[in-house]
Amino acid sequence: MWIILIIKNYDQLLADDLDELEIELRRLALKSLEKAVESVKPDKLIEKSIKLKHDILYIQGDAYNLNNFNTIYIIGGGKATFDMAVALKYKFIDSNLKNNYKGLINIPDSQDVATEKLSPQIQINKSSHPIPNKIGMQGVKLMLKLL
Repeated sequence: MWIILIIKNYDQLLADDLDELEIELRRLALKSLEKAVESVKPDKLIEKSIKLKHDILYIQGDAYNLNNFNTIYIIGGGKATFDMAVALKYKFIDSNLKNNYKGLINIPDSQDVATEKLSPQIQINKSSHPIPNKIGMQGVKLMLKLL
């Protein structure tokens, strides 16, 4: 059973004035679009790109022995950053990560987020998007200092 999560006007796109074949083709196109969008959601990208096996962190195939690091830094900016940071928290930090970690992310000031989903060790800096403002630049400077 296919559940439509992203396309909000699904019923309108399958209007009554279409014949049976057109409805089926449109339904197939909408399912394909849903699958494509779902595959690039931030949590899915993290899951595909990052693996942790024992004390080795794999990021798109590159291996990092976490025994060589005292602290893991999580930094980023943009609309998908919060969801990616939350995915990192649930996938690695909560269960497997032995290292200390901290970070800072810049997210759009208009983005409504459930901050309790994110670890308190990762600061949130809300700034303008897509055009940077002073607050966003300050966030980037703080990221550089962190590293």
